[in-house]
Amino acid sequence: MKKLFLYFLLTSVIFAEVPKRIETNIYQESLNRDEKNKFIREQRRAYERLEKKGLESGMTKEQIDKKVIQMEQEYGCNYEVIYKYFVRDLDGIQKKAKIENQRKETEKKYEVVYKKEIQTVKLPEKIKSYIETSAAKKYPNSYQDRVRYMQELTEFYNFIKK
Repeated sequence: MKKLFLYFLLTSVIFAEVPKRIETNIYQESLNRDEKNKFIREQRRAYERLEKKGLESGMTKEQIDKKVIQMEQEYGCNYEVIYKYFVRDLDGIQKKAKIENQRKETEKKYEVVYKKEIQTVKLPEKIKSYIETSAAKKYPNSYQDRVRYMQELTEFYNFIKK
């Protein structure tokens, strides 16, 4: 009796972080398994790893829960499989965020270059303002393209001028 009570107490303390809905799903999945306890333990650990990974990446518990519910519909209640796909999705999201940050940094650099070149280019004011407005219309979100466009038009103007 003491062993049973101790086992119940330890399992409830160790696995207190797993939500009741997840516990129910794991238990229902384990009913038709031979090694029920091992399956339950592995599934709980997988869910805890999933939750830990999500929190480390900056997600809230609500966002993690929404993602898990969505993945349960796709992959069933096998949390080891869900963990694998969850990590893959997180990696993809982090890669996209990293690429977006790099793009923003290069745009900031090119914005400085663009403003500097507009001031230093030796063209008549009418042509300079025309190039500036047409570059802004043609490439509203890309200073890199504006710089290239301005350089091309400046070279063309200098070629015609000669």
